Amino acid sequence: MKVGLSLKYQLQEESKEAEKQCNLWEWFLMQWGVKIYLGHEQREGWNGNLPFYLFWCKECGEHSKDYPHSWPEQQYLICVHCDARHSFVPWWVPFKMIWGLIWFAFQLRFRSK
Repeated sequence: MKVGLSLKYQLQEESKEAEKQCNLWEWFLMQWGVKIYLGHEQREGWNGNLPFYLFWCKECGEHSKDYPHSWPEQQYLICVHCDARHSFVPWWVPFKMIWGLIWFAFQLRFRSK
């Protein structure tokens, strides 16, 4: 899904500003793939707030600001400079999926016949 050009340009400018405000520790973490939470924002025409993150794009070597796209099990961030997708599945999703599978197996095993 392509981001509108005006939003893309705006996010590029905001990426530069957010990068300037990062401390050395956050900058170091981004180099290792950590996404830095910047806060929730609501843009014009949006129904609600979305979390925004600053991250390092290994494809183009730039810092980028974006919000998570797709369902929690498949979330990703898109670099506003090169349109590369970066996985952003929350840490709790795999555990929730495994627990759901265990619970389903338990119910199958012990359901009354």
